[in-house]
Amino acid sequence: MARLHTVTGERFGYLNAGSGLHAPTWPEAFGLMLGALLDDAARWGTPVPDADVRAALARHTDALAEVTTPVLVHGDLWAGNLFVEPTTGELVGVIDTERSLWGDPLYELVGADQMGTRTAPATVLDGYASAGGAFALDTVAGRTRLQLYRLYLSLVLVIEIAPRAYTGDWIGPHRATAERLVRGALDVLLGR
Repeated sequence: MARLHTVTGERFGYLNAGSGLHAPTWPEAFGLMLGALLDDAARWGTPVPDADVRAALARHTDALAEVTTPVLVHGDLWAGNLFVEPTTGELVGVIDTERSLWGDPLYELVGADQMGTRTAPATVLDGYASAGGAFALDTVAGRTRLQLYRLYLSLVLVIEIAPRAYTGDWIGPHRATAERLVRGALDVLLGR
């Protein structure tokens, strides 16, 4: 993660220039991304707390504005997307870059633990620091952004069920967990 986050870009938002989900500032780009996600929810008939999500974003734009350098963020760096050489433990490959963007390094922590609520395992934070990286977890704005990213990715997990036509017994518990994470993030962000 720390090495990846040394790569910087010229704008914030998704890598695909054709998506239109990019802007010169992180608050603008994140707002476009969140707005597109809420539009997808409406298009696919997925109920989400749209007004609360928009209120949380409006309330915390200043926290997002603290991010001034767009860094490369994978957005889905969990163990299943990493190839490791079994005898040496060396990382030899990374897959599944569909959620990659130019943004805040903190976004990576939520992508690495999409169905959880913890900040990150101490080993991840220690490894990141030993490689020269630093997360803004010791600031109110940093913790707020982490909740915004938890909200965003949890909404993705709820909304993508319909267009991806997911099926199986796992859908009910998956949806329930993602919806719980949405509510939990909103409770923190809206001071409930």
